[in-house]
Amino acid sequence: MGANIDFGLIHQTFFFIRHGQTDWNRNKIAMGQADVPLNEQGMAEACLAAEQLAECGIQKIFHSPLQRAASTANIIGELLHLPCQPIDALSQCNWGTMQGQPRGDESWRMAWRRGEIHINGAESFNEFAHRVCSGVNEALTHGKPILIVAHGATYAAIQRTIGLTDREMQNCAPLQYHPPEQAGMQWRLTELAVLTD
Repeated sequence: MGANIDFGLIHQTFFFIRHGQTDWNRNKIAMGQADVPLNEQGMAEACLAAEQLAECGIQKIFHSPLQRAASTANIIGELLHLPCQPIDALSQCNWGTMQGQPRGDESWRMAWRRGEIHINGAESFNEFAHRVCSGVNEALTHGKPILIVAHGATYAAIQRTIGLTDREMQNCAPLQYHPPEQAGMQWRLTELAVLTD
């Protein structure tokens, strides 16, 4: 999956979810920065995620400015009475000429993450991961338990940065990141709920 990269996340617990489902997700089309809205299932997933996050002590929600993430954040924020704030750096990666194309067997995406291919007009994975981590750190300066609502590739960038295994991220499945408790230890990840298809 490529070498780990270290952009120095602030050592603070935070929560993360990928946005709810869109029609392009369902039809396996690469979205990138195309601004695709949630579908009805995606809205329902956001409501369920709010229930799963209700007792987590979250104080504020930060999200990608793309409407699928913003709508997910706003649904959760409204149900949990939490303020929401967009952070541009949390936007999905720019996939250049792959945006709007069928995702196929995903081999191109995995090769992109490993730095083995360049996609015309796209960010490199390292460029994207550096941007994402700056956005995560901007959110973490809030200093209280926060939720980040963003994208599957955002999750991949975070995982690579802190040295955890990447896998396909489900829509609206809440995660909690725990920073190292002492020097030499790794970040830990807790899945708060596993959503079924």
